[in-house]
Amino acid sequence: MRSIALTSAILGVSLLVPITSAATAGDAPEARDWRATACIEEPGLDVTVSGAHTVVTRQVTPVAEVPGMTLRVDRLDFSGVTCELFYVRGAIPAGAAVSLARNSFCTYTRWVLNGVDEGEGASCTSFAGPTSLYPSTSYVDVPNNVMLAAAVTYRPHESGVLTAEPGMPPELVDAPYSVTYVRSEWFATLAGKTLVKRPFERTNATDKAAQASYEKRAARAARIHAVRVADIRASDRPEVWKRRQLVKAAAVRSESMSLARRTYRLAEQGVRLVKKRFSGTYTGTVHPAH
Repeated sequence: MRSIALTSAILGVSLLVPITSAATAGDAPEARDWRATACIEEPGLDVTVSGAHTVVTRQVTPVAEVPGMTLRVDRLDFSGVTCELFYVRGAIPAGAAVSLARNSFCTYTRWVLNGVDEGEGASCTSFAGPTSLYPSTSYVDVPNNVMLAAAVTYRPHESGVLTAEPGMPPELVDAPYSVTYVRSEWFATLAGKTLVKRPFERTNATDKAAQASYEKRAARAARIHAVRVADIRASDRPEVWKRRQLVKAAAVRSESMSLARRTYRLAEQGVRLVKKRFSGTYTGTVHPAH
C-alpha cells in the first residue's frame, strides 16, 4: 500500500489559463516524447508505466516576471495509469537570471477503508533550491529551455485488501479498501534578476562610455566563445555531442552580442538597462479529467 500522509492545502493566488482536454497543435508530442521518457525513467515513481500514451490534460500558467516563460502540468494516460509532469518552460531573456527557488507537487486521494470514508490524504514531492534554470544535461533528455520539477504516477482508482506488512495493525489485515484520485495541487517560487529600462541624460561622456562598453562586451563574447569551442573540440566525447555543443555555444555568443547591441542602441536614446530583482510564487490545481 502506498504510504499517504495528510497535508494542509496549499494557499496562494493562481494565475491560470483554462485547462484543455488535449495538447495544443503547437505542443504536439515529437517522435520521441521527452515526457513519456520522464514518466518511464524518473526514479522513485509509485507506479511503473510503459507503452503508448496520450496527453489528456494540460495546464499552462504564465510567469508574469519573465515574458514567454510558463509553468506547466501535463497529464499523460498510459492505458489507465496516469503520469503527471510539472515543469518550467520558456527561454530566459538575455541578461536575466532565473532560479526555481522552491516548489511542491501533491496528489490528493480519498480513502475508503472497510466501507468507511477515511477522508483525503496526499502524497507530495517538494524541493527547496535555489536551482538555476536550466540544467545543461538531463537523463530524461528534456528539450532546451525546459526544466522538469516533478513527475508522479498513480492509478486514478485502486481497490483491494490490505496485506500483512511491518507496522500494519492486525485488525486491518484483509480489510477491503479503495483509493480514488481527487486532484493535484502545486506551487513554485521563481526568483532572479531581469533587465528594466531607466532613462538618463545623454552627454558626450555617456556616448563614449556606451561605445566602450559595447566594444568590451563584444570582445568578451568572442573570447568566451573561442574558449568554449576549443574545449568542445578537445573533448573525447562523441562527434554528435560536439556538434550539439558547438551549436549551443554559437547561440550563447549570438545572444550576448544581441544584448550588447540592444544596450548600445538604447544608450543612444538615453535609456539604460539595469538589473532588478524579482520573486514570484505561483499555485495551481488540476482536477480529474471528465
